[in-house]
Amino acid sequence: MRPPRTWTCWAAAGLAGGLLIVGCSTETKQRWLHVFFTGVDGTNALSASLPTAVVTNVVAVTAAVPAAPVVYMHPLYAERKCDACHLTGQSEQLRATGSALCLECHQKLIANAKFIHAPIRDGRCDQCHEAHKSTERFHLTHRAQELCLSCHTQVEMAKVNAHASLGTAECLSCHDAHRSDQKGLVKSVK
Repeated sequence: MRPPRTWTCWAAAGLAGGLLIVGCSTETKQRWLHVFFTGVDGTNALSASLPTAVVTNVVAVTAAVPAAPVVYMHPLYAERKCDACHLTGQSEQLRATGSALCLECHQKLIANAKFIHAPIRDGRCDQCHEAHKSTERFHLTHRAQELCLSCHTQVEMAKVNAHASLGTAECLSCHDAHRSDQKGLVKSVK
């Protein structure tokens, strides 16, 4: 049987080795191993003043972190006022159907309009808008131009004389998405 002192030394060495492997930076591990095997601390003022990449031969690489997308939230959703649209705060059932629910608050979008966009007229605000949140402004389901062209094809648009010279102009630069006093939801000139 070995003397207890030898067993204690091996346990201490094992513990120190385990801590070196698991819990230290590369530079700290190298310093501890150098001291352990040579009995001399190898650090000096010169190496401490040099850049880390030179001292440790490690090149720091910084990955570009993409910015988090902006999320636009419906104010009532953000304020957790679910019962403004739902039967209760815990219910998925809506208090009204289709556009009727949206127009309780957003009536001014179509007030006194001669022409109303078909999805609103048909009670389908959700065809273009997300109810709670979106990465697009105005809670759109997609970019505005993509939404327009999902129903109104470019072939169809090419037949309209006014569209011939527009090139890559956005639809909403000339058209209102909800209502107008002019046919084709063309914006009124003020």
